[in-house]
Amino acid sequence: MSSRLNLKAGLMPKRRNNFSPNFKKNVSKAGKGFKVLTDFTLLDEIDSGVMDYIKKNMDFLNQHGVREILRVIPTDEQDLGFNILSAFHYSKEVVFLTLPTREEAYEYLRDEQSRQGDEPVRS
Repeated sequence: MSSRLNLKAGLMPKRRNNFSPNFKKNVSKAGKGFKVLTDFTLLDEIDSGVMDYIKKNMDFLNQHGVREILRVIPTDEQDLGFNILSAFHYSKEVVFLTLPTREEAYEYLRDEQSRQGDEPVRS
């Protein structure tokens, strides 16, 4: 059985330090082999501070044994950028799935949970 983390955050420059007050605690609690749902639909620009923040969180998730990343990314251009970043910040064992809407991501997780019986870890 694996755990899932659903991390909600706005990554606009002024909010990048407010990712989640329980982020590190919940990632540590999840153990190895967890899944993460990230939603980048509100991300309309990436300055260097936001980019550094995203990279640090990618490295943190990788170090703690993330198994699967579900990304909600509405545009192909953003998806390409995250694919390039992912190649440098995640191990080759990490699986990625990009979906255009959060609703589709939730549907994917519900279908998977009904097949496997996974319990989500909420933040």
